[in-house]
Amino acid sequence: MAPTTDNSPPMQHEEIDARRLRLSETIRSILDVSHLPPGSPDAEILEKKARHWSGPEAASASLGELAAEVDEMADAVSRLVTQPLLAARRINVALERLQSARSVDEVLRSAPSELAWGGDFDRVLVSRVEESSWIPVAWYAADGQSQQNQQMADLLRDNRIGLASGMVEAEALRRKAPALVRSTATRSRSVAPFGEVGGSAEYVVAPIMTGDRVFGLMHVDTDASGRSIVDSDVTGVGAFASGLGLILERLALVDKLRAQRERIQKALAAANDEVDELTRAPVTLSVPVARGSEPPEVLDSPARIEDRFTAREREVFALLIGGSTNAQIADRLTVSETTVKSHVKHILRKMRATNRAQAIAQYLASGERR
Repeated sequence: MAPTTDNSPPMQHEEIDARRLRLSETIRSILDVSHLPPGSPDAEILEKKARHWSGPEAASASLGELAAEVDEMADAVSRLVTQPLLAARRINVALERLQSARSVDEVLRSAPSELAWGGDFDRVLVSRVEESSWIPVAWYAADGQSQQNQQMADLLRDNRIGLASGMVEAEALRRKAPALVRSTATRSRSVAPFGEVGGSAEYVVAPIMTGDRVFGLMHVDTDASGRSIVDSDVTGVGAFASGLGLILERLALVDKLRAQRERIQKALAAANDEVDELTRAPVTLSVPVARGSEPPEVLDSPARIEDRFTAREREVFALLIGGSTNAQIADRLTVSETTVKSHVKHILRKMRATNRAQAIAQYLASGERR
């Protein structure tokens, strides 16, 4: 840009200088928050413009030249500003796709590739947290065939990494917020696999929360593409981890409801069987016995009834009169249902009863008489 002769008053020169410096600062701030990789043409153009408008060669610029520069940058700036919004939208789409998963394992297997697509990341790791360690569960790398990524995958497989005090991961879990490791070369508490084996210059770690409990961790980097991780990346990873925690929490609740429904259905089926058995049993009417006369030898005392049985039959009979089904007795005594049916058959024969209901009625009646 050629210097121009400007006869504007001193006050106007001060205003031009102030606007010129603000333009340079604005360009640099846009460059800092953009997703442009270092050395890209757009990044070099922005850097060059920022240096120009902060340097002495632009001191003689006019308001018209400043206005022309702003117009020239308008399209480029609008593209850069919308990139974080587009990334946030893609992350929402990735979470929506995960909601269709039917199990926790399916969600964990799909989460790394979905986050890599939604946030434009090169590598993503999902781990579980157990006590004072985190255990890698699912790993995705855009270039999974490279030797470096294969070594990384081998290192993470079946590994358990301790959460030492001062480690970035431990700090993220304590604060329950995502954290950015700016340089693995200078951070002594960064995770060795990412810097030494994976070659990550920087990475983001975010906790996965289910309710108030820490479920796991997410790690992401952009090493392959070479672009710098910016604040909007950290925000996006944190949002994805929060959404993932809600999905996992919903699946856990669905599993609990499903198990509870199965228990209720089994209890209702057992109660229905008992009602059917009682309604099929013959009705017997008791005859009053005169005082002093001996009762007919049909009923015995509870103790004498139990004396007829073996030790195992007494266990079965105690559960039988308590209302347990054959399946429940088998589960309680850790035997097969066929074995329980055999014991019940012997008990009924010894009591001269035709079914369970009659056996229970005899036992209760003998207890009243005693």
